[in-house]
Amino acid sequence: MFKDDSYIRYEVTTDSGNVYTIEHGKTIRKIVLPEINKEDLSFWKESFVSENRNVIPAWSANALTNKNASLGFYFHETMNDFAQAVREDKQYDLSYLGLKLTVKHPKGRPAKLMVSPSDDAYTPIELTEASSGIQTSTPLSVIVQHFAKDYSFKNAFRRSVLDYLYDNELLTKFSPVIELADLPKYVHIHLEEPELSLFPDAQCRLIDDLVKNASIATSNDRHMSIIMATHSRQMSEAFRTTVFLTLSGGFQDAYTYMGRGKVFANAQTGNIVLMATNFCEGDFAKALRYLLPLLAFAAGVYFAEGIRNRYHLMERFHWRQLILLIEIALLFVVGFIPNNLDWLANMLVSFVCAMQVQSFRKVHGNAYASTMCIGNIRSGMQYLYTGLHTKDRAVLRRAMQYFAVIALFAVGAAAGSLLTIHFGNRVIWFCCASLLVSLSFMFIREDIEENPELQREAAALHQDVKAMEHTIGKTLQEQQEELHPLNHK
Repeated sequence: MFKDDSYIRYEVTTDSGNVYTIEHGKTIRKIVLPEINKEDLSFWKESFVSENRNVIPAWSANALTNKNASLGFYFHETMNDFAQAVREDKQYDLSYLGLKLTVKHPKGRPAKLMVSPSDDAYTPIELTEASSGIQTSTPLSVIVQHFAKDYSFKNAFRRSVLDYLYDNELLTKFSPVIELADLPKYVHIHLEEPELSLFPDAQCRLIDDLVKNASIATSNDRHMSIIMATHSRQMSEAFRTTVFLTLSGGFQDAYTYMGRGKVFANAQTGNIVLMATNFCEGDFAKALRYLLPLLAFAAGVYFAEGIRNRYHLMERFHWRQLILLIEIALLFVVGFIPNNLDWLANMLVSFVCAMQVQSFRKVHGNAYASTMCIGNIRSGMQYLYTGLHTKDRAVLRRAMQYFAVIALFAVGAAAGSLLTIHFGNRVIWFCCASLLVSLSFMFIREDIEENPELQREAAALHQDVKAMEHTIGKTLQEQQEELHPLNHK
């Protein structure tokens, strides 16, 4: 708690090693701003995307009647950034929902925000008439796209620095030491609850979309960082799930190769080469040994996609959890299959690998494969090159994530080789245990009825929303009465 005699010391250490300090207290009559060295100068834009952003569509539609209304600092920061993003006629991509937003400005009226499918399959509707998930996530996506592509640091410099110098009569003392174009530019976007009102699949696609836009920003003239506060386990625990899935993927490949007749469970390119070679040599029986897991892998992809399409709207159970349960059951059966039926064991393991690679394709918004490494190597080296040349730590972290996944796959393969040699066919049950751990990380919702604390939080949230709706309605009514006093005589 700050008091009248509180002393505050704010200290910053830059990458160059320079330290800057600002002090404030009762005995300090004037805050002295330190002189910043040229090498430490940079341009930052901070954007806050409030959890109350679902109000923005209705607020925008009533822009002429709610000018003096207030819903708090962070909401209006979000609203101002959104208004800046839609100030011109243009179109925004909402591909994470298969939609697009079209912005038009009728003369003398608020901006018209229309939502339609990406392929224009049906007539556009106003954003205010769309679902809660669309209304809540659209402002977030639009703001991120705006700062990644269209935000003008030149105009921001005029509004902030030059206005400050003019208001304080300091223009004559201003002497630039570096061109604005040469300043490093950073955009930091702080997101509250990006997952609000979205199904888990849509949450993952949204995060993927945000990461893509951050990469676009980095390839332009700015570096973008996105900081999220989230309660979605589907988002926050993705890498922990990836660890055990990847260990299992490497283990399965080593298991079938070392203990089931030198056949690959995941590396279907290798199976195709060996199948084609044996066909050319006239050894059709051996060629068939590589063809069967290849067909099983294709069937596994088809089956996993069918599960996703049929059960992706389940509320009590996520479709990926269903996939993992099927994988665990099949691998448990594989442990009982004798070596004279290796062809069947290999087919089941390849089927499991295909379901896994089809169902788990993202880690922190980045595409990856938990059962093979070629794509991970390519993506990791691409991010490494980009990160080293742009000196972007966020991009380098993504590269390290890919290399971590590759290392985990190698650890799983090594464990699979050693354990299969020493313990035989039933060692595949290690994968069952690994997948079971992944399954435990994937629960995406709590049973509120069985948790009194969550139930109280939900009730409080409901009351907050009702109070907000009442405030907005009352404010709009008062504004309309002020604009049209004759209607109430």
